Amino acid sequence: AFCNLNPKSTSVECVHDAELGREECHEEIECSEESPDEEENLRRVHYQRAVFLRDPLERLLSAFINKCYSAIEENHCEPNVIFNSRYQRAEAITDYSGDGDDIITKSLLKDVEDNDKQMFAAYLDIMPLKWNLHVLPQAIYCDLHREYDRYDFVGLMDTDFYFHIENMATKYGEPLATILNQTFDYRQFTASRGVGKHDNIGIHDYYGTQAPAKVRQFYTAHSVRRALEYMSIDYILLGLVIPDWAREILREGWDE
Repeated sequence: AFCNLNPKSTSVECVHDAELGREECHEEIECSEESPDEEENLRRVHYQRAVFLRDPLERLLSAFINKCYSAIEENHCEPNVIFNSRYQRAEAITDYSGDGDDIITKSLLKDVEDNDKQMFAAYLDIMPLKWNLHVLPQAIYCDLHREYDRYDFVGLMDTDFYFHIENMATKYGEPLATILNQTFDYRQFTASRGVGKHDNIGIHDYYGTQAPAKVRQFYTAHSVRRALEYMSIDYILLGLVIPDWAREILREGWDE
């Protein structure tokens, strides 16, 4: 079946309406059982399918930092009713006098919002109530859970990222090689394969969340285990390896 999403919405995403003070959700999907025509099938035969995968635990933390930590005031952290900045500032309101003069406000996240590890753990506990597109397992996208073995090129956004880019450039040649170098400047890292050339791209990305460098700031043994419950499909179906830092945190928190 081929499903066409409404171009102004998605089946799993909601938009916060400031005027209405609530989320407006759209789930308009039209599905058809029709298969692509013969011409489309022939065209797909010549496609080269390539994908770059990211460590699921680092990707999950990066989404949290971007949506729920660095820019929570933008109200993209879901479930919105819990993590909306408005609710954080004033959710529980009690009038003790009966005349409206004495009002006490309390944030839903008051006890954890100043502790990065507790805040992230709270997010992981609540996250399944509203799956955001940014935290869905990678295996869900592009039918990877079924089509992974049919991809022509698979790269990793890890310490060997620039070398994976080089391998892609070598495989497909020009003009892609030049475009990749203009975009990532990979040749400066791969020209000399010495010490320091293998570095996780996410650590030094000025415009990114730098999540790989912050794993110990947010993760505990408990939250690693919880995150693995959500992301195990990526490690199992996509053949990814649980990173050493996660194994170390699990060993350190064996008694948690």
